[in-house]
Formats: sequence, C-alpha cells, structure tokens
Amino acid sequence: MLIGGRPTESAVALDAATLMSWSREEIEQQIEREPRLGLALSQYLVRQCIGLQERVESMAVHKTPERVMVALIQLADQMGTPQPDGATRLASLTHHTIAEYIGTSREIVTFQMNRLRRAGMIRYTRRYIDVITPR
Repeated sequence: MLIGGRPTESAVALDAATLMSWSREEIEQQIEREPRLGLALSQYLVRQCIGLQERVESMAVHKTPERVMVALIQLADQMGTPQPDGATRLASLTHHTIAEYIGTSREIVTFQMNRLRRAGMIRYTRRYIDVITPR
C-alpha cells in the first residue's frame, strides 16, 4: 500500500528500482543513529507540503486551461529531461493521470492538451510529452 493511500492503489517503476519498507520504530532508530536522515526527511516533507500548497493555490487561482499548462510546467521542472531544441521531455502521462493531478476530468484535459499542441506549446505521443517553454 502506498503511504496514506487506499489498499487498491499501486505504483509501477519505469526503471529498475529497489523497494524499502521500514516501520515507524525502524525509522526512529535510524534517525537516532544518523541524525542527518531526520533532517533529510524533514526537508523532503517540507518540499512536499510546499508542492501541495502550490497545487491547491493553483486550483483556487487558475481556470482549468491554465492549470493544465502550469501542471505540465511543474512536472517538467521536477521530472523532465531537457531536449536539444529547448523543450523539456516528460515520460508519458495519461490524460486521466493529469486530470487527477489538477482536479478535473479526462475529457477536459484531452481538449486542453489538443489546444496546447495546436498552439505549439507542447508535443506529445504515447511515449512522452515535450513541454515547450519560452526562453
């Protein structure tokens, strides 16, 4: 089960990965032995909270078209790979996943993705999404 998730949720690794599972007690023991781990976990939690706050603010401030583009830019910054032409490539995300991320329907995301493609702001296939940001 994913942290805080429902038992029906799952995750798929795109690359080879090693999975670790620690109980609360084991984490506390590790932090006592290596205080820098506690600091790193605290920093990670703060980054996650800031990211969540930005997503909530985006939902309150931006209309859906802007939320789609803002989400793609944020995801490209976090997980993307720069391309020679200046775009940032994301591994493919389904329209459903993007919709869940920004709090709308898959149909609206599909409409907005097509609009962004026609405007030359993104390119995408089943394998990737290239986000083109102004220089």
